[in-house]
Amino acid sequence: MTACPKFQKQAALLKDIRDKIYKAEEALKLGLAGQLQEEIKELFSCLDYKKASADCKKCRCVAELRNKMANRVINREKAL
Repeated sequence: MTACPKFQKQAALLKDIRDKIYKAEEALKLGLAGQLQEEIKELFSCLDYKKASADCKKCRCVAELRNKMANRVINREKAL
Protein backbone atom coordinates (compact mmCIF):
# COMPACT_ATOMS: atom_id res chain seq x y z
CA MET A 1 0.00 0.00 0.00
CA THR A 2 1.18 3.52 -0.59
CA ALA A 3 1.60 6.25 2.00
CA CYS A 4 -0.80 8.50 0.12
CA PRO A 5 -4.02 9.05 2.11
CA LYS A 6 -6.03 9.69 -1.06
CA PHE A 7 -4.92 6.38 -2.53
CA GLN A 8 -5.63 4.54 0.71
CA LYS A 9 -9.18 5.89 0.79
CA GLN A 10 -9.86 5.26 -2.88
CA ALA A 11 -8.20 1.83 -2.87
CA ALA A 12 -10.61 0.66 -0.18
CA LEU A 13 -13.57 1.95 -2.21
CA LEU A 14 -12.26 0.37 -5.42
CA LYS A 15 -11.78 -2.97 -3.69
CA ASP A 16 -15.28 -2.81 -2.22
CA ILE A 17 -16.88 -2.06 -5.59
CA ARG A 18 -14.74 -4.71 -7.32
CA ASP A 19 -15.85 -7.32 -4.78
CA LYS A 20 -19.48 -6.29 -5.31
CA ILE A 21 -19.08 -6.70 -9.08
CA TYR A 22 -17.74 -10.23 -8.61
CA LYS A 23 -20.74 -11.16 -6.45
CA ALA A 24 -23.47 -9.21 -8.26
CA GLU A 25 -26.13 -10.51 -10.56
CA GLU A 26 -25.58 -9.56 -14.19
CA ALA A 27 -28.28 -6.86 -14.07
CA LEU A 28 -26.38 -4.94 -11.37
CA LYS A 29 -22.86 -5.19 -12.78
CA LEU A 30 -23.19 -2.33 -15.27
CA GLY A 31 -24.16 0.18 -12.56
CA LEU A 32 -21.35 -1.01 -10.31
CA ALA A 33 -18.86 -0.69 -13.17
CA GLY A 34 -20.01 2.90 -13.64
CA GLN A 35 -19.45 3.55 -9.93
CA LEU A 36 -16.00 2.02 -10.22
CA GLN A 37 -15.14 4.37 -13.09
CA GLU A 38 -16.31 7.39 -11.07
CA GLU A 39 -14.02 6.45 -8.18
CA ILE A 40 -11.13 5.83 -10.59
CA LYS A 41 -11.52 9.38 -11.93
CA GLU A 42 -10.62 10.62 -8.46
CA LEU A 43 -7.23 8.93 -8.74
CA PHE A 44 -6.56 10.01 -12.32
CA SER A 45 -7.37 13.62 -11.46
CA CYS A 46 -5.12 13.81 -8.39
CA LEU A 47 -3.53 17.25 -8.09
CA ASP A 48 -0.60 15.80 -6.11
CA TYR A 49 0.44 13.39 -8.89
CA LYS A 50 4.20 13.15 -9.36
CA LYS A 51 5.33 11.07 -12.31
CA ALA A 52 8.58 9.99 -10.62
CA SER A 53 6.95 8.99 -7.31
CA ALA A 54 6.79 5.25 -6.59
CA ASP A 55 3.54 5.80 -4.69
CA CYS A 56 2.00 7.61 -7.64
CA LYS A 57 3.15 4.90 -10.05
CA LYS A 58 1.50 2.22 -7.91
CA CYS A 59 -1.65 4.30 -7.65
CA ARG A 60 -1.83 4.77 -11.43
CA CYS A 61 -1.20 1.06 -11.97
CA VAL A 62 -4.07 0.10 -9.68
CA ALA A 63 -6.34 2.72 -11.27
CA GLU A 64 -5.51 1.48 -14.78
CA LEU A 65 -6.18 -2.15 -13.82
CA ARG A 66 -9.53 -1.31 -12.22
CA ASN A 67 -10.44 0.85 -15.21
CA LYS A 68 -9.76 -2.07 -17.56
CA MET A 69 -11.97 -4.26 -15.40
CA ALA A 70 -14.79 -1.70 -15.47
CA ASN A 71 -14.48 -1.36 -19.25
CA ARG A 72 -14.64 -5.14 -19.71
CA VAL A 73 -17.80 -5.33 -17.60
CA ILE A 74 -19.40 -2.44 -19.48
CA ASN A 75 -18.47 -3.80 -22.91
CA ARG A 76 -19.69 -7.30 -22.01
CA GLU A 77 -23.00 -5.94 -20.71
CA LYS A 78 -23.51 -3.85 -23.85
CA ALA A 79 -22.86 -6.93 -26.02
CA LEU A 80 -25.58 -8.95 -24.27
